[in-house]
Amino acid sequence: MVEQLRAAKVGVRCGEEQVPALLFADDRVILGEGEEELRRGLGVLEEWCSEWAMKVNADKCGVIHMVHVRGRATAVGGAECLAMEV
Repeated sequence: MVEQLRAAKVGVRCGEEQVPALLFADDRVILGEGEEELRRGLGVLEEWCSEWAMKVNADKCGVIHMVHVRGRATAVGGAECLAMEV
């Protein structure tokens, strides 16, 4: 799936690398710089799930929107708001 995400130009810059996703066991985090990029990533995930006969549990899914403003990164997800110094 990572190569398909890279081919779709999905991911965020981390130093010199483009990181399209974080993977652990059966968990997936798709990373992107904006809505359109994340939509492409979800399309890749949909194709991958179809190919491997996997289902996504929508109840365990979510979106975190990160905003970088004046030295602070703020994550807004649902009713919670987290902030950290960067």
